[in-house]
Amino acid sequence: MAKKQTNKIKFHKKLILFKYILNLFKVDSIDKLGQNLKDTYLEEIDIEKQQTKFFQVISNRLVFDEEYLTVAQLERYDENIIAHTKHINENRETPIKWKYFQYLELLFTEIYLDKYFSNKEDLLRSLNAFRERYNKECLEGEEISEYSENDLNKIAFWAATGSGKTLLLHMNILQIQYYLKLHGKQKDYNRIILVTPKEGLSVQHKEEFELSNIEAKIFDKNSLAEVGKSIQMNLLHQQSADFGIDIIDIYKLADETGDKTIAVEAFESNNIVLVDEAHSGASSSKDGAWVKRRNALSKDGFCFEYSATFGQAVVKDNDLTNEYAKCILFDYSYKYFYEDGYGKEYQ
Repeated sequence: MAKKQTNKIKFHKKLILFKYILNLFKVDSIDKLGQNLKDTYLEEIDIEKQQTKFFQVISNRLVFDEEYLTVAQLERYDENIIAHTKHINENRETPIKWKYFQYLELLFTEIYLDKYFSNKEDLLRSLNAFRERYNKECLEGEEISEYSENDLNKIAFWAATGSGKTLLLHMNILQIQYYLKLHGKQKDYNRIILVTPKEGLSVQHKEEFELSNIEAKIFDKNSLAEVGKSIQMNLLHQQSADFGIDIIDIYKLADETGDKTIAVEAFESNNIVLVDEAHSGASSSKDGAWVKRRNALSKDGFCFEYSATFGQAVVKDNDLTNEYAKCILFDYSYKYFYEDGYGKEYQ
């Protein structure tokens, strides 16, 4: 039957990557996947089995398609999440315990990174097969464009303010470091760069990294002359050592180095880039300058983006709508946050 409707559908219903991962669990919404996961006792770890109780509920409740996702894989992902959580809790008086939506975000990240680093070609094929099924059912003019390999090295998280985005960012760093080591890919990447909306937030991020037992520093432009040397030295050790993290605010990145700016090309293109409050760059740069710089930094690397307001940022730009529909891995935007009973001040 020919498509007749041409009314625009809401952005959150177009998140094809999010839908793809949900489909691996044989569900079509976060509400269905989160069913029976919201009780606080599930936030504890089964010490005897060294498993999260979230994993135990999910693995017992769902029927999996063994071709795409197995209980054994989920168990391995759960082990990784427990190990990374222990890492960020090492310096904390009060250990972090994950809410169900935070655990699911980490689980989705495990699934994606595993597929990306173990068999990128298969990931591309399966994403496009899922996209074709989606396009047949969606409204005319609302189709999602085909994935290319260049689309795969960026994932984004639509996370409500107050939902623990910073801690999840820390975990995402540990997750990608794990998969780089697992596949011997450390030498393929230059450095980890966290891009923040402003200088004050860069300082705040550095303090929070210290709490999470993760090495990070505010990037110093005066060290640019030593960048090439330090990269070569670091490459000798990356098979066994983790990357340090450079923190820089978005306004210091430019096309050319100036008194207060650093040329993007100075960092090369094979970086792991994390963008905090990504909507600031996506929506405020009318000529696409920031998007081009972000793409240049991570062209041969990998990019994570985080924002509470992706919907507002992309609403008037069809290209951005299509781009973020294809890369938002997890949607826990404010409507879900509110429906679950959490306020903006929720710790």
